[in-house]
Amino acid sequence: MRRALLIVGLLAACSSSIPSVPLDGGRADAPTPAATDPIPLEALGSELSRALCAALFRCSLGTRELREVRLQITDEASCVRLMLPRAVDQFRDLIVATNAGLTRYDAAAARRCITGLGSRCDLEFESSVEVCPGLFSGTVPTNGSCWRTEECAGDAWCRHGGTLREPRLCPGTCLPRVAPGGMCRQREECSSVGSATRVLCSLVVAPGEEGGRCVAIASAPPGADGDGCGLATAATNPPVDRRCATGLACAPTAGRSQCRPKLAAGAPCGGGDACADGTQCLPVGDGTTGACSPLQRWREGEACPEGQLGRTGLCDAAARLQCEDGFCRAAPGDGGIGSGCGTIPCNAGLYCDQMQQRCVARRATGEACQQGRGEMCESGSCADDTMVCLPRACLE
Repeated sequence: MRRALLIVGLLAACSSSIPSVPLDGGRADAPTPAATDPIPLEALGSELSRALCAALFRCSLGTRELREVRLQITDEASCVRLMLPRAVDQFRDLIVATNAGLTRYDAAAARRCITGLGSRCDLEFESSVEVCPGLFSGTVPTNGSCWRTEECAGDAWCRHGGTLREPRLCPGTCLPRVAPGGMCRQREECSSVGSATRVLCSLVVAPGEEGGRCVAIASAPPGADGDGCGLATAATNPPVDRRCATGLACAPTAGRSQCRPKLAAGAPCGGGDACADGTQCLPVGDGTTGACSPLQRWREGEACPEGQLGRTGLCDAAARLQCEDGFCRAAPGDGGIGSGCGTIPCNAGLYCDQMQQRCVARRATGEACQQGRGEMCESGSCADDTMVCLPRACLE
């Protein structure tokens, strides 16, 4: 099961840069619809950025990645400035599809979802679209041509291929989803209609079978101290995904994972231990042992050492600092063309050329790109077979 952290992904993606988005919702200072008004699609990226950044600073953070993000960006306003270009970019292609009549957008449902985010702290999503499911309904029939799943009518998905036996095709084809128990190769194939919460494509299959099977996942009340946690598939039908109650963490133990109290600040810890909010397991001494400690924010010229348990802090990304040769150094430039990059983002419309470690302009449709490097293209997608930039985003 994939479970990426959207906020981490959006902010980290800035290091590969974002195309320019000429939309009202593409500015951090763009006008915001009234709190009860339907949200225009052009403003959805902006509204989503503000809601997720508010949650990032409001909620108790259970993962190292999110704590590091919060340390690096210091406040909500900085978070919105960094997240906004990528969040808006994820909806840019949907605006194209909606204007072309390939999908429909529910602006009132978007307002209900954004309002609901004000009381949520589950920040684990794979994309901006997943934060508010059900906002888009497709118009393309089965076997019709599609660029993304939101274009497909009914309970269907956009299949692009991309296996060892066939190249990834863009555009793809709208196909019916598979019911729980059916064969699959990826999660997007599986139908969530009638499932308890979500579905996944489990790769645990019978000998001789290829691919996996669609599995519906049920939710469970938060676990108390000593309760099992995580995704349990062997003893339950349907499988159950249990989170731990506030103040507890899902810790691996002999044979299974259990909800256990987080270690107090200053307590000795190992790499897999969960520490109290505001701290995490960081190296001490020679770096072979650890203690629950707060992360530090390092300034220019300060050392950024790394032990076996990881670094004890981070260079200040807001000041365009990155760790080079054990010290925090400023990346050259201001994020424009020719500026230094790597872990530091480029400005809108640019991406980080990893060979040069410099910001360069994204490439237009038909220009050459590298396989798997969609960030090189204005559309965000590079054709696997011809290795040229595609005119639209190619997404399941």
